[in-house]
Amino acid sequence: MVYVLKGAPDLQVAKAAIQETAALLRATSNPKQYQQALIDVREGSIARINAEEQQQLIVHAARIREEVGLSTDGTRVAIVVAAAVDYGMGRMVQTRGEMAEPGRRRAIFKDLGEAYRWLESPDYSSDLGPPGPD
Repeated sequence: MVYVLKGAPDLQVAKAAIQETAALLRATSNPKQYQQALIDVREGSIARINAEEQQQLIVHAARIREEVGLSTDGTRVAIVVAAAVDYGMGRMVQTRGEMAEPGRRRAIFKDLGEAYRWLESPDYSSDLGPPGPD
């Protein structure tokens, strides 16, 4: 599943996107096919979502995954960013998310191809993603 965020979504926009995803998962006969996700924020920014709101979104998304019967074990979310501030915010999401859902791996990337390779790779040694922005 690929999400492309344009602009700078706030908490309400992000929750609405999660709700739309939930509707898709409820409508499909095989929601497990969406265990891996790529969030492309290169044309937008996640900087408007503060730490408390990040936690709310993580809890909201986890509740929906549980509701539709998706396990977090072995699943991955790749977040692709362009700006250094988004890389830093993405790392915060990564840390908070993995504390809340230890079986779901998250990584932050600046290169879309590298993010796809990580999602498809069976090797979890690169779970932290590549080094930070230059």
